[in-house]
Amino acid sequence: MKKILIGVAANHCSNHTRNAIRYLCEIMNIKHINIEQQVIDAVAAILRVSPYELQVNIEQLKPIPLINLSANDLLIKTRAMLSENNSYYFTDQLDKELHRSNETMLQKLFDGFIVSGIKTECEADYIRSAGGIILHIIDNNSVDKNTFSIAQGEPVILTINSTPPQESVLHQIAMSLMRHFNREKNEQAA
Repeated sequence: MKKILIGVAANHCSNHTRNAIRYLCEIMNIKHINIEQQVIDAVAAILRVSPYELQVNIEQLKPIPLINLSANDLLIKTRAMLSENNSYYFTDQLDKELHRSNETMLQKLFDGFIVSGIKTECEADYIRSAGGIILHIIDNNSVDKNTFSIAQGEPVILTINSTPPQESVLHQIAMSLMRHFNREKNEQAA
């Protein structure tokens, strides 16, 4: 059976977005990988907070006086510097994580992976070339409304407004994604 591989391209990773990803992981029995986790861990260490606290309270954290940046700006700039200096940094990290997961019991426990933190076409192309699709999440609570272009065959878009998405909507998205991967699996078997 082909493993499910979903990349999440979100214009903003709010608590609603994280909860939507968690729900999809549970209902689809897939493991969540955040390709930005190393950056989150490093910025959290600089700020002396836990990675969880950084993600949940990023807007409330005090600016860093020495460099005159907010926690969110530091996170964005650190990620951008890594991408600019090595456009394959995040895909290399993802590749290692996927191979590591496939060589352990995780291969038998989960039906695939959902990868958050997809920000560039290079990262999206990696997911696509591995047989995955991109789930675009547009969070209308964010100032930044942009994600990169939506490729043909990627009609799945979740729009998040001021309230979290209803479970019924998330369930429909999960069913649509599972049908997509089952259809693909059946076409390969024929």
